[in-house]
Amino acid sequence: MALLDWEMFLERVERNEMLALELAHDLILCLDGRIETLGYAISQAEIKKVEQAAHALRGLVAPYGGRELLVILKEIEETAVSKSSEVIR
Repeated sequence: MALLDWEMFLERVERNEMLALELAHDLILCLDGRIETLGYAISQAEIKKVEQAAHALRGLVAPYGGRELLVILKEIEETAVSKSSEVIR
């Protein structure tokens, strides 16, 4: 699974490879913390925090085009929303 669609991302930054590399580096620096937050929320079964963490991670990854990961994160977020709705009923 690709975190980043390099060609699509290069197009987004008008083929500026230096900018693309700098932004990709920033993505990598932020990624671990967001993944840890999501993992912790899941391990603690904190449904609202799972939803928020998955949404935040999707927002971080979306500009880079990692479509497969975005689909998985969307499923996690939607499952959390669904579970949250079940608790409220």
